[in-house]
Amino acid sequence: MKKLIKTPIKRVLSLALPHVEWHKAVAIVRACNLTKVRIATLTLIYYLGSTLGALLDGAGLILLVELVAGEFRMTTGAVRNPAVSFLLDLLPIEKGLVPVYLAALLLFLLRAFVLLFVHVLDGYLQAKTRQVIQKKGITAILHGDWEYLRGIRVGQKVGAITEEALHVAQFFMAILRTMQGLLLATVMSLMAISVSIPSAIIFVLVGIPASLTLKHLFGQQSKLSEKLIAERQGFYASVTERLSGLFQLKVEDRLDTHLDHALAFQKRLTGLEIKIWVLRAWVVFSNAVVPALVLLLFYLASLLTGEPLKDLLYLLAGVGALGLRVLGYVNVATGNISSLTSVSGSLGPVYEVLTIPRQTIKQTIPEKITGVRTRNLAYSYARRKVLTEVNLDADLASPLVIKGSSGSGKTTLANLLAGLYEPGEGSVIYLGTSGACYDSREYRPRAGYVTQDIHLFHDTIRNNLRSTESAVSDDELWEQLARVGAREFVQRTGGLDVVLAEGGRSLSGGEKRRIGIARVLVRKPDILILDEVTSGLDDRIKRELEKTIEELSHSIVVVVITHEPMYIENHTSFTIPDNT
Repeated sequence: MKKLIKTPIKRVLSLALPHVEWHKAVAIVRACNLTKVRIATLTLIYYLGSTLGALLDGAGLILLVELVAGEFRMTTGAVRNPAVSFLLDLLPIEKGLVPVYLAALLLFLLRAFVLLFVHVLDGYLQAKTRQVIQKKGITAILHGDWEYLRGIRVGQKVGAITEEALHVAQFFMAILRTMQGLLLATVMSLMAISVSIPSAIIFVLVGIPASLTLKHLFGQQSKLSEKLIAERQGFYASVTERLSGLFQLKVEDRLDTHLDHALAFQKRLTGLEIKIWVLRAWVVFSNAVVPALVLLLFYLASLLTGEPLKDLLYLLAGVGALGLRVLGYVNVATGNISSLTSVSGSLGPVYEVLTIPRQTIKQTIPEKITGVRTRNLAYSYARRKVLTEVNLDADLASPLVIKGSSGSGKTTLANLLAGLYEPGEGSVIYLGTSGACYDSREYRPRAGYVTQDIHLFHDTIRNNLRSTESAVSDDELWEQLARVGAREFVQRTGGLDVVLAEGGRSLSGGEKRRIGIARVLVRKPDILILDEVTSGLDDRIKRELEKTIEELSHSIVVVVITHEPMYIENHTSFTIPDNT
């Protein structure tokens, strides 16, 4: 049954707005569970409240027009308009000027309170929709498969989960508001028909060509929106990359070149935005010209039928007042369709984030690891063999040092040992204290991974050392800092409450790496992988780190990735051949 209902809806949407990627919109709704009971209930209340407001508005207008322009007999209560008669029979009031006047006033006042409630609910729904989409987007990235994530552009994904997610929330709210506008226009049209069927038909005749014109304009907006989003994503990525490498740009002294590169995106963005606003202006014009066309048709009807224009004006007053409300609601609908098409291009970036392949859920190894083995391990990336027939052992008290030239696959091997990559062939086996073996395809070790480029956050040293949800004492933090030789310089800096600059720029390279190793040790890993952590350091700092690594290897399985000589006692060395 659901399929039978969904198929016609999809066809109608595709016919109305063929350039919108509705399948992506549906996928986002499913991924974010936007149809759950609470949201559906609030949406139903939203429409019921809107409909009630329209009924109160229409009834108030009918009474007001009758008071101002009708033939209401204050003394006899005679009424020419059947719609007015119906309302007066429905409402518990006398048929007199003051009671009818007060009834109209009360109806408009009640409508005002209903509108207040509906608009508050409107804002709440948009804010919650944006929150859910952004939460799901960030979650999708954080829980994404690392093999996929290593090829993404960070700036694009940042843009997708911030501004584009906001635009997608606006997209869905535009759909709700469009349907609201059409619903209320229908309610008001029925009330207008109750006043005069011929007059209502005139409004319909004007609305058909206006609707076709708007459909064309919305299609053009949707096409431009897709181009706009692509340029905006490129702009975000370009700026993010250059700000991330700001130090390099300063050293190279080629700031103008990079500025021109970023501004090229900005220039194209500006041109597309102007074109979209021009289309919006035509949408506004198409809506605004409708009343003039209605007046023209009423005048032509007077000439053709010979009916006095004065008599037609009475009907125009009744139907026109309601008709203007209809046009107002249609304008709401068309305005939201315009907004919908102008932000529809944001569906693509958000869809790409929400459909990032999730990392394989693996069991945590239930005991401490005493060693790691690879047997006939092979791995390919982008159809290129990176590693073949790798057989190595790493054990407690015997650090494994992996060497090789740049691009030989050292970091790839480290990712395989940490369980971040799946072996293409062969296996990675973790040995437990009980002697049990655990395959990396099914189990993931408690691994600590420290790279050459330690990323520290703009926060206190304490919060950089521990995750926000962990209840690690300061004593434990100082203990781990002492294990890596970082206690003294942290104390000199001002202690755990000192706020670090973004990326740890306020620390030296050696200090950042010690903080990075301490941060990993706080999590109590069973295997510690150090990727080029001594690279670029002076000899004294390098020897101190090597001593720290040697001491750590007695309680943790340590794997060191390097292209430099390592002076660590009792270590095992494995060199990746250049031809792998």
